[in-house]
Amino acid sequence: ASCPAGFPCDDKDQVFRLYAGGRFNNAVGLELGVLNPGKFRRGGGETDGWGADAALLAGIPIGANSSIFGKLGVIYSRMEVTGNPAVVRTGKERGFGGRWGIGAQVGLTKTFALRADFDRYLLPLPGDHEDLETLTLGVQYTLR
Repeated sequence: ASCPAGFPCDDKDQVFRLYAGGRFNNAVGLELGVLNPGKFRRGGGETDGWGADAALLAGIPIGANSSIFGKLGVIYSRMEVTGNPAVVRTGKERGFGGRWGIGAQVGLTKTFALRADFDRYLLPLPGDHEDLETLTLGVQYTLR
């Protein structure tokens, strides 16, 4: 999210994302998830929130449990900004925004894979929508 000029900003934090999904075939799937982008400081204020998202996945399988893929979907989020209202717009906003991403997974076994995702979410913040970019690394378990 943007940072007012001349003010300290710490716009990085740890993101928590939990998702579940399925594949319609080897190339197309659907994921539903929840997201906590963590708390980050900007312009003397603090931004915090959560979201629930849905995304269609389209990818190229590589071997038994590996692939590269793209994602396109929507997120519903609730964001809260606190701080000095003379510097940043404060308040709570909720609503829908778009989301897209790319990712890859490397299969370790038939059921476990390491996964890396880059996602961009358009989140409602007081006064406007702003982009939030995340890079997540994790473990994926596949039911077979």
